[in-house]
Order: sequence, then C-alpha cells, then structure tokens
Amino acid sequence: MTNAAQYLVAALQAVDIVGHFEGLYATELVSIDAGPGAQIWITDHDSTVAFELDKHNGWLACYYPDLLGEGTGEFTVIYSSDSTSIEEDTPKLIKAIQAALKSQSDETGPAHSEGSPS
Repeated sequence: MTNAAQYLVAALQAVDIVGHFEGLYATELVSIDAGPGAQIWITDHDSTVAFELDKHNGWLACYYPDLLGEGTGEFTVIYSSDSTSIEEDTPKLIKAIQAALKSQSDETGPAHSEGSPS
C-alpha cells in the first residue's frame, strides 16, 4: 500500500523534481534540494508524511534558504492547506514548489539538484 510520502515523491518525480523521504528528524518529511544549502521541507500538520492516503489533512511546505551555513533556521512557508483530498491538494502543492524553485533559480541562477541537468 502506498503511503503519502511515496505518493508525493512519485508526483514530484512526474514533474522532474527530486524529492527525498527523510525520517531522521523528530519530523518525517520529504525534502527537495533548492540550491546551495537551501531546501524545501514538506510534511503535514502533524509532522509526518508516512500516513495512509485517506488520512491526509493538508500539506505544509517550508523553504529553508540556509541549512548548511550560518543560517538562523529561518524559513518561509510556501504552501499550507487543510485539504482532506491528497489527490486535489498535491497538484496545488507542486505548483507552489515549482514557483519557489523558479524564484530561487531567478535570484541565484539555475538551482542544481540531484537528478536534474546541470
């Protein structure tokens, strides 16, 4: 049975965005590289992504501009919903991610992530 993390990673992959499931933190999340030291973290409002598809309660995506350097841990919420339909919510989340990645790319040049052309 597919869980939400697998569903989201597959949906991202379908639009050429590489997402990684991370379970090492207090929070389970899907991460996306968004440039040098920057990432987008995606979870639900209960800080998990390993739930059954019919238990969806919305996505929360945050852009962290500096996870590797002298960053303060500041982030920007790029998407937040309370949708109970993962099928309707995920395309909206992906559009927000695409916009954030494009904005980052426009500011710093092309963002490079694993699996994307250099």
